[in-house]
Amino acid sequence: MKHYRQFIVQIQRAIFNSTAKPGLDSKTISEIILEYLSKENTSREDEQEFGRFLEEKKIKHLIHFTHVDNIKNILKFGLIPRIYLKEKIIKLELNPIFSDSQRFDKREEVNCLSISFPNYKMFYTKSKHNQDNWAVIIFDLNVIRKHICEFTANNLASANTTGIKGIEGIKKMFFGSQVREKLRLPDYYTTDPQAEVLESSVIPPSWIKEIHLKSGNLSNKLIELNESENIKILVNNKFFGPREDYQYW
Repeated sequence: MKHYRQFIVQIQRAIFNSTAKPGLDSKTISEIILEYLSKENTSREDEQEFGRFLEEKKIKHLIHFTHVDNIKNILKFGLIPRIYLKEKIIKLELNPIFSDSQRFDKREEVNCLSISFPNYKMFYTKSKHNQDNWAVIIFDLNVIRKHICEFTANNLASANTTGIKGIEGIKKMFFGSQVREKLRLPDYYTTDPQAEVLESSVIPPSWIKEIHLKSGNLSNKLIELNESENIKILVNNKFFGPREDYQYW
């Protein structure tokens, strides 16, 4: 937890120094967040091995869904694990909206992502009352290639499910050749739609590829907030429904 303690001290100092100016010095805060919490620490060998596997499976991206009001700060500071967002001094400044009152998997130190398609069961449970208020973020595969991740074949909150690091962990997400054949799953889908990638660093904004919305009501607002020419803001239903094999699960 050394990084955590250093991070909190630096954030407190930066916010204290910025009180003389109106508003939050977002550039300074962003730099501190990325310096202390964005840890690119896979080995060159691991990066190459993951790269070969992702290419073999034709995997193009990772996915995370969130309340649309969180997008502004994610575009500035990146995707930050909940444990840091709950810290009082950060929570007051960033005012994050959590999708649930508590993490049932007890892993607040990690970001949870899916491969190729959202965990639609969980997404529907959280967004069913108003999907217009939700966004789906598409992340670059650098998350897996460059950051230490754990992988689960099922939902992390399920009994006896634990995260496994390394190439063997991600391979387990594609278990059951007979089931996959029966369901006619494309290579880039995990077998269980609730399989998860657990990432304990901050994912920098530069690794965001697209943001998907179900309705165009908020698209202009996000376009104004988006300062990067590399991030596309799209309106469609592509990730707001179940996978084709939903009846099996």
